[in-house]
Amino acid sequence: MSDLLGDALSWFQRQQRTVCAEAITYSRGSDSVAINATVGRSDIFASDEEAGVQFTDDMRDFIIDVADLVLSEVAVTPQRNDTITQGTLTWTVLPRIDVCFRYADPQRTAYRVYAKLAGG
Repeated sequence: MSDLLGDALSWFQRQQRTVCAEAITYSRGSDSVAINATVGRSDIFASDEEAGVQFTDDMRDFIIDVADLVLSEVAVTPQRNDTITQGTLTWTVLPRIDVCFRYADPQRTAYRVYAKLAGG
């Protein structure tokens, strides 16, 4: 029997990569790879009511195919302080709570990588 929902999700992910993805460079140290990623946005809001301070942090989620994240011919998982270059912007991979990424789908074919704007 066919997995109708799984097939539909796979089709949607292929369409998303085709239509929504943009070119990025993923780097760790001196190793880098030019790949495509779907980019999302997350505003992290925090406040310290006692001090009367509120702030937001500009974060991005990059959805990257697991098969594409290969550095020096070795498949890798995202790590803290890796960098993502998106046009003229540089993003630093940082954990959100305690992890730098999670799988973006039940089949574990894509990473959702969390990054903070470092410069640009």
